[in-house]
Amino acid sequence: MNSAATNWHGEMRDQAAIRVKNAADSMEVRALRWTAAAEAFDDAAEQMGLLRTAILAIADDPGYKSRFLISDKGDVSPIRCDRDLAKMAAETSAASGLQRRLHALLQNAELAGQYYDWRVDNALLGASAGERPFRPKIAGPPSRPSETRRDSNRTGSGPRNYRSDLGNGRALQEASALRLGIANILPGIGGLPRSKALLNHFLSRSGEDFVFDVDDLTRSDRGFRSLSNDHAQHAFHDAESYLPEGYKGPVVFQSRYGQAYGPEGAQVPGSYRSPDRDLEYSLGTFSLQSSGIAVPGDGGGYDLQYQTSIYDYYNFDPPKTGWQLNAMHRTGMAQNFDTIGTSSPRFTSVR
Repeated sequence: MNSAATNWHGEMRDQAAIRVKNAADSMEVRALRWTAAAEAFDDAAEQMGLLRTAILAIADDPGYKSRFLISDKGDVSPIRCDRDLAKMAAETSAASGLQRRLHALLQNAELAGQYYDWRVDNALLGASAGERPFRPKIAGPPSRPSETRRDSNRTGSGPRNYRSDLGNGRALQEASALRLGIANILPGIGGLPRSKALLNHFLSRSGEDFVFDVDDLTRSDRGFRSLSNDHAQHAFHDAESYLPEGYKGPVVFQSRYGQAYGPEGAQVPGSYRSPDRDLEYSLGTFSLQSSGIAVPGDGGGYDLQYQTSIYDYYNFDPPKTGWQLNAMHRTGMAQNFDTIGTSSPRFTSVR
């Protein structure tokens, strides 16, 4: 999980503003502000104390120490390599689960430090959350999934297959004719702007990432907009489940691409396929993930600020779409690429 960023220049300005306000206000007004700051300090000690206790319970546990190597960053790996593959897989899975929990605790301890600093500064400035909201920068998306490219390599339509038929004269001839035909008809195709843009990028042979407008996707597709909101809320609840009982501070959350939540039949999926024809042709089924921050709301519950990122490997899988368009990739007449994109921050609440 990636970290939320801190605005150090903003903190320096806040300290200067507090000094000015202390010089200007009466003793009675200053006392009220200092009392509110003391209450924020008390909350910080309680909530960050819960996180500290939970972190030390893992780091100092003799059972964990005997089984796992735990780094200062919270990375966890098994100590022993068992020849029994089933036992080794179970131990690796246990290490992965412990690492997710420890990362969640460490990331939230960092965010909590920023949040309670903000609360203290607001109290000393006499500012409300509405006047001076807590808006740390949301972390960028996690690493892209590797399975899609790996699976595409197996079916003959992955990065490893680019120009693999360069020495096949017949394949080159057929792919060249197909490329010419597509180039001739593409300008006359109307009503499919996204599909045309991605197909042109495919024909450009650059292989570079195509950055998709996720804000436009969110505005135009109600199903995706609803799924993004539900996915962010479930990612928040998942992150919350790793935190100690009684913790009421801010929560940083980040799902993996394609991560689904909930039981079968009532699951919030980690992928989406739009009924819109243009989106169907341009993206097909694509993965999404949520990154965000939740802060305690005034009326209880949490206010969430999140961003949705998408990922798709643009290719033509022979078992699904035939060999013709994939032949252009294999002969170097076109090249597959990653489609990525991240939305602007969006807001929702969990009560």
